[in-house]
Amino acid sequence: MENKSTNVENSTTAQTDANTVLAEVLSFLEGSKRKHYYCDDCWYTCPKHPEGCCNSEEPDRCNCGADEYNGQVDELVARARKHFG
Repeated sequence: MENKSTNVENSTTAQTDANTVLAEVLSFLEGSKRKHYYCDDCWYTCPKHPEGCCNSEEPDRCNCGADEYNGQVDELVARARKHFG
């Protein structure tokens, strides 16, 4: 039979491991955010890229998917932080 001290130590170790893994996952997600697409031919660069787009017909909004992807990352990180503290 295991004693209570060992159960508490195992529980504390498991919680610490879970917190470490959660911190690593959140850090990875936050680091996985995308930058707006850049191309040497600025006609094809995303209009939201800091250097802009040469296509004046292109509206000033993301057309490379970075905003959508980064929004999903932000939402997932916020939900995880709310749920797991």
